[in-house]
Amino acid sequence: DSVFIYIQMQLCNYSLADWLKDNQADSSRNFARMKRWFKQIVSAVEYIHGKDLIHRDLKPSNILFTDNDRMKICDLGIVTDKTNDEHPESKFTRTSAGTMLHMSPEQGKWTPMYMAPEQMRWSGYSSKVDVFALGLILIELSVVLTMEEAAEVIPG
Repeated sequence: DSVFIYIQMQLCNYSLADWLKDNQADSSRNFARMKRWFKQIVSAVEYIHGKDLIHRDLKPSNILFTDNDRMKICDLGIVTDKTNDEHPESKFTRTSAGTMLHMSPEQGKWTPMYMAPEQMRWSGYSSKVDVFALGLILIELSVVLTMEEAAEVIPG
């Protein structure tokens, strides 16, 4: 008797990063729609934080669209638990979740463009690193340039 386990996931063919690339023209931006999307993203992050987790890699390519224009956050591979107070000095340097079980978070694949300063310094940090990334995502939704394009335009 063989046992098979199947994981069924919703198909999302398009990411926020794809949308940002495809809709660079200011006239193509529907701000009411983007406001609705951002509220959904914030709600999803609030849910993650409500479970005492920190995503730590929020960025447009980790935000997907469903067929009915709903936003989904993906790539929870470096999520960390924010409730372990036994050893506060190592609170945010424990092994991450997901497929990286044999790697320390320091070896993880973060996206520096969306990292909060304290996250880049490896100093103690909190769920506020996700809020910092949300702010950058809001800027990208609100302006014509993506963060990568802005980095090329803004010196230093």
